Amino acid sequence: MDALGRREQLLEVIDRMLEKSAEKHVNTQQYSMFAMDAFLESEAKFSLCDSLPDVKEIPQKQLLLWEKELIGLYVSGHPLQHASAALARAVTAYCSEIGEERAGQRVTIGGIVTSVRTILTRTERQMAFVQMEDLQGTIEVIVFPRLFEETHDKWQEDKILIVSGNVDCKNGVPKILADSVQDRLITGSAAADNERDHVAPTRSFSQKQTQMQILMDRTGDEVRDVQCLQHIQQLLKQFPGEDPYTLAIIGEGKQVRLCFPDAKTRVCPELQQAIEEVLGAGSVQIT
Repeated sequence: MDALGRREQLLEVIDRMLEKSAEKHVNTQQYSMFAMDAFLESEAKFSLCDSLPDVKEIPQKQLLLWEKELIGLYVSGHPLQHASAALARAVTAYCSEIGEERAGQRVTIGGIVTSVRTILTRTERQMAFVQMEDLQGTIEVIVFPRLFEETHDKWQEDKILIVSGNVDCKNGVPKILADSVQDRLITGSAAADNERDHVAPTRSFSQKQTQMQILMDRTGDEVRDVQCLQHIQQLLKQFPGEDPYTLAIIGEGKQVRLCFPDAKTRVCPELQQAIEEVLGAGSVQIT
């Protein structure tokens, strides 16, 4: 259809085109756009529009947004095409490549934000579930309160982002637990440096093992309590290590202590702060 003229020009004269079309079709037996024989047999010969106006050209980005809004997909291009080379240098994986085999691994992806859903944690702080799309697929990114508060202006629909984090495959569905985000493209060398900066430090055998106990108060809202437990589990996986931990659930005058002998994490100030952002101050005890 672009062969008929630029879309912004056609939009400018669409009312005139519809009027002229209605005038010429009033005496024909064409009842749908597919019944062209009736119209051609009427020997109507006319131009729907004699000339197209000279209007300001609409940016390609806006045209693509219109396509996605109208039919749910991009037709004439993709918003990431102009940045594909830079993205390829910056990322360590494409969305379609992230599966269960990458669980626990740290990855960097680059793509466009297609949706953002925010919720409130038990401590009344916002976190977000962000759907991102690259040239090969889509994936959900989970943004915990601390990162979301520091970077909330970046998590907007139709924005191109570079996101790093650990892969979580709970229930067999891969997600990324984000720990950093930027809205500018970086070079391949910078991406490599960024990966090295975030490698978890190894624990020497001479270091003492640290035990962590997490305290969680029941709220009476079962759905919210389950969501909270899931968030804590995702945080513990985000810090892989060799430290054991236990979870104490407190409510109705009782305390239920859960032990996870085969599960380990890396106890550090960052993990403690992240958990307390969800459960509140004093919810982490380290011995």
